Amino acid sequence: MKCGMKERLLAVVVLALAAACNQTDDLKDAANAGKYPLVAKNGLRRLAETNATVVGVLNDVQPPYIYASFRDGKLEWSTDPQRRSMIQGQADVYSRPEMTCLGFEYARLSTPGRAERYLVCEALAPLHVTNALPRSQQFTFPVGALFLQYEPPKGAGFPQYYYLSFPK
Repeated sequence: MKCGMKERLLAVVVLALAAACNQTDDLKDAANAGKYPLVAKNGLRRLAETNATVVGVLNDVQPPYIYASFRDGKLEWSTDPQRRSMIQGQADVYSRPEMTCLGFEYARLSTPGRAERYLVCEALAPLHVTNALPRSQQFTFPVGALFLQYEPPKGAGFPQYYYLSFPK
């Protein structure tokens, strides 16, 4: 059977579209299986490229605390599942030796010079962190683990961590 140039091009386009549609399927499968932390090589990049919507959870019992969506280079962040976005900003890269994150910094007009950060992160090294009171929950993120982090303004509290999952 001979394939012409048009048929080959069509086959390549169909395969590329199928690959793009399935980029986060393995992440969603792991999240739906209740595997925390969710570990995926290059997962952060794949979330941003596919305009993924994710949730931040503490465990399988309580409802999600955070709802975050990548949309055309921006990150939208909300604590209410009914509202599309409580706050949003251009998704920039924030790197530290132990993690790399995509997110944004937000400075309220009422507190100049005291910015807070909303981040979706991937562990680059084993990471052991604790949420402050009242939850006082410990997290261990292996290399490649995906998670959400809220950093309050300096002097106004402690970072909060959440397992990354997908909305059900």
